Amino acid sequence: MGILYRFDVLVALGGFDPELKFEDWDLLLRLTKKHKINRLADKLFLYRIHSTNMTSDTAMMQDTTASMMKKHTDFAAFNALEADLRQKPLRALLRHWRNYGLDLRVISRRLFTNRGIQGEAVPAAILSLLPLLAGRARMRVSASLNRLVTVRLGQQCKVGGRLKISGNRRNLRIGANVIFEGDAEFILPRGVGQGRVVIDDSCLIAQGALFNCISGDLFLGPSSYVGRNVVLQSNGDLRIGAWTLIEANAGLYASNHMTSGKDQTIWTQGNSFTGTSIGQNCWIGHGGVVVDGVNLCENSIVGPNTVVRGVHGPSSRLQLRID
Repeated sequence: MGILYRFDVLVALGGFDPELKFEDWDLLLRLTKKHKINRLADKLFLYRIHSTNMTSDTAMMQDTTASMMKKHTDFAAFNALEADLRQKPLRALLRHWRNYGLDLRVISRRLFTNRGIQGEAVPAAILSLLPLLAGRARMRVSASLNRLVTVRLGQQCKVGGRLKISGNRRNLRIGANVIFEGDAEFILPRGVGQGRVVIDDSCLIAQGALFNCISGDLFLGPSSYVGRNVVLQSNGDLRIGAWTLIEANAGLYASNHMTSGKDQTIWTQGNSFTGTSIGQNCWIGHGGVVVDGVNLCENSIVGPNTVVRGVHGPSSRLQLRID
């Protein structure tokens, strides 16, 4: 986002804080405590992405965020409330009752309106909580119904849509605290032991994800994210490490069509597979494709619309280049 403010206001606030990397974010938080912030929906500028963007330095981002929390204790209090709301909303409201003044305004800004923090009305903030509480209740009911039809869901799982499952449900295991934001589809082997899908604890699955386990094991490590309309397909083993981000429309495959028979249609030649492995803390960009046989080591990044083949060591940076 871009911020436009009067110079005299900047001077009155003491200017930017040179001790912080996110000096613009710090200034915005200080502005909201004394002034109303209005939002323009029009797109008035472009954001340039390059190799030296601050957001590409994970360690620096974490350190600076920690510094911001120390300086802005009210913002840290809101983050604590927001985290508790995602787990147990009613208990969170009772636990953080002293912070209603700030917390309800910020929640209202994030969930209900586009106006500034100082411009929120408490009734609007309370109304903004109702969809959150109703959505939480619906996801719990959906998760309970899926357990009744023998889907192996872990504790505190939340299902925001329908889990469409074909094949043997005993080949599917979902860990604790997994969240399905919408519909997801699972294609499982019919026989036990022919292959399985395992989603480990605390994963987030977006709308339209497809887990196609023809055979072999499809393993998604803990605290990983699967974006909208992502396809994960295994004939051989497909293993994805912890803390991995897979953005929308990406495809990861442990399978490939055989094409050696020139006098045969591709459809009738079957598949070959060797297996695919993604290390922990990797990021697969929007529309990225990882083909069978890839070994992508930890901390690697795959750019948008990039096709990955072969073996790549730790902290690899792979991107599509069009000259």
